[in-house]
Amino acid sequence: MSRLPIRVVKVGGSLLRFEQLPRALNRWLADQPAEPHVLVAGGGPLADCIRDIDQTHAIGESFAHELCVHLLETTGRLVEHWVDGARLITRFDELQQELAESAPRRALVFSVEDFLQRHEDHVPGVPLAHSWRTSADSIAARVAVALQARELVLLKSCDPPALDNLQTVADGTLVDLRSVSRVGVSDLGANAARIEDFLNRFPTAG
Repeated sequence: MSRLPIRVVKVGGSLLRFEQLPRALNRWLADQPAEPHVLVAGGGPLADCIRDIDQTHAIGESFAHELCVHLLETTGRLVEHWVDGARLITRFDELQQELAESAPRRALVFSVEDFLQRHEDHVPGVPLAHSWRTSADSIAARVAVALQARELVLLKSCDPPALDNLQTVADGTLVDLRSVSRVGVSDLGANAARIEDFLNRFPTAG
């Protein structure tokens, strides 16, 4: 694993509609600590299309989940295209090898399909459901746990209030802890449990 602390950054899918996202994301990264950032892109409007198809044709939550996860490589490639010097990685073992280098690349965009198919079940904590109950926030949290990341950052398309630390974020509604999926069905707290699991395993950022 990297000698430097790792930050996992979930780039919210709703930000894909933000016209200034490439410039804003590069400026934000330039202001961050000099440590590797693992960027996980959300599904945003692409996932919304799958949601609409599922509502129309009832393709099934498990299949819809698989399609959405597959689409995350597409949104990841967009983030890679926009972020200066970024590199897209699709295999979890390759990500681990990159982070183990003495000077890993600062911005690594991680496509999570291989991780979810082959590695996620072995990560401590609450496993992800293959359904609309799983959010990209909870996927990013599982990646953070697997990498023993120092910090999980969730970039959202809203203006946050003044916050003291990561736990304060988790206690509010900026993180997907309300556990309502894109189709408005409660997941009985599963997403909340995954984010809370990350918070319990690692110190919060002050």
